[in-house]
Amino acid sequence: NPTENGVVKDTSGHGWDANFYGSSAYDASEKAITLSDGTDDYLETGKIINGYSGDIDHTFALWVKPSKLDMDDTANHYLAVLGSETAQNKWCAIAISDKHLSHVVHASIEIASDTELVPETWQHIAISYTSGGSIHSNVHMDYYIDGEKYTGSFTGGGSQYGGTSYTIDLVGPLSVRLGSLHNGTEDAASSISNFKLYDVALTAG
Repeated sequence: NPTENGVVKDTSGHGWDANFYGSSAYDASEKAITLSDGTDDYLETGKIINGYSGDIDHTFALWVKPSKLDMDDTANHYLAVLGSETAQNKWCAIAISDKHLSHVVHASIEIASDTELVPETWQHIAISYTSGGSIHSNVHMDYYIDGEKYTGSFTGGGSQYGGTSYTIDLVGPLSVRLGSLHNGTEDAASSISNFKLYDVALTAG
C-alpha cells in the first residue's frame, strides 16, 4: 500500500489512487491501512473507473486483520466495495459478516458459514466471481482463506437472496471503497493490506 502526498497509490498502472477519509490512516509498522473505530473511516478512489459494466468477472483479494469490533456482532462490515452507488444491482463487495467471509450484491449475501475469521490475526482472503449466473449464488464463486479453497457450507441471506433481479449490473464510472458502503454505513474497523481487484475470476492455480 504505497502512499504519496496523502493518497494510497494504485500500483496496477491504472491511476486509480484512493484518498483517506475520517480517521483512516496508513500504519507504516504494519504496512497496512487502519480503519480505526469503524465510523466514517474509509478510502475511496472516486468515480474514475471506466470500461466496466454489467455482470463482470472479478476477484477481490486482500490481507485483513479483523478487529474485535468487526468480530463481536452479527452485522456486515464491508472491507471492499466495487460499484457506483448503493442502488439495486449497482455494487458488489467482500465483507466480514457475523464473523465469516462473505460476498454481497445489494440485498443478497453469500456467507462462508463453516469457518470464522480469526480476530487480530493477519489472514489472506479472496473471492473470485464468474459472471453469467441468473441469480447471486455461491455456485458462481470460489472463496479462499490463507490460500486454501473454502469447501464448507454457505448461508444465504438478505431480503432479496435468490431473487433473479439481484444479479450484478454495474454502471460506470465505478469507484472502489475500502471500509464501508458508498452511503457510509456498515463500516469496518479492521486493518487491510495489499488489496487487489482483478477483472477476471482467478483460480487457485
